[in-house]
Amino acid sequence: MKHLLQLEWMKYRGNKTMVIFFIATLVLYPAGLLLTHIFLTSVIPEELPVDLFKFPEIWALTGYVANWITYFFIVLMGMQMITLEYSGKTLRQNLITGLTRAEFLMSKVQFLALACLILTIWFGIVTLLLGLYAGSEFQFEIFEVLKYLFLHFLMVFAYGFAGMLIGLVFRVLALSFILFFIYASFIEPAFSRLVHNNIFGGNTYLYYPANAFKDLLPFPYYSQITEMMPPEEQIQFTLTESHAIVATIIYLGLMGVLAWKKMQRSNF
Repeated sequence: MKHLLQLEWMKYRGNKTMVIFFIATLVLYPAGLLLTHIFLTSVIPEELPVDLFKFPEIWALTGYVANWITYFFIVLMGMQMITLEYSGKTLRQNLITGLTRAEFLMSKVQFLALACLILTIWFGIVTLLLGLYAGSEFQFEIFEVLKYLFLHFLMVFAYGFAGMLIGLVFRVLALSFILFFIYASFIEPAFSRLVHNNIFGGNTYLYYPANAFKDLLPFPYYSQITEMMPPEEQIQFTLTESHAIVATIIYLGLMGVLAWKKMQRSNF
């Protein structure tokens, strides 16, 4: 494991694109939270009896902000990890010098997991600091903290692994990102809501992959919005937390199988 991580680190430490993607994620997350805080405190009236930045509710808000930021950069980073091998012709070189296809794929997964772990720790630190700064009362509920750290890690890992799989299939960074963006932003939402929902009804249209990843840390006030609607008009905006976790894990398993099949059948 250590050898594979060292191999990946040697590839990326001098790559400006990878460094920029990772640093941008680290910097933009607290910047996004500060902008969110400034916006909410300037728009929401002071007499509103809701403290959006108190513990433990703040974790849901900061997780939603992290969702938007990591959605863009971690997907790009996952794609770059694979497409860089094709553009630099290092994939074939690794295989020739004795690295098996399983080890090659595992090295990518391990490095991605390490990057996601660092981002998750950063998510926890920044959330705690914002809560201390903007919240009315500090509370450290260990199970609540661990839950959101797990949800964040699973979310960013799923986004990154999806990026890796698409990069493995299409091999070019720009093409991979354009196709992923079109699918996640237009094709999946349109098909799931306009086609799937009209045919099957219910909430099964929420179980598509990009939506399942997003619903790990969704917009935190959907439940309040639903409660304000008449009973006959209430709809489910997101998957439940447990369903989003199970769906994401299943999709990760399927993507792992597809990535392995692609590695086995490709001629590098």
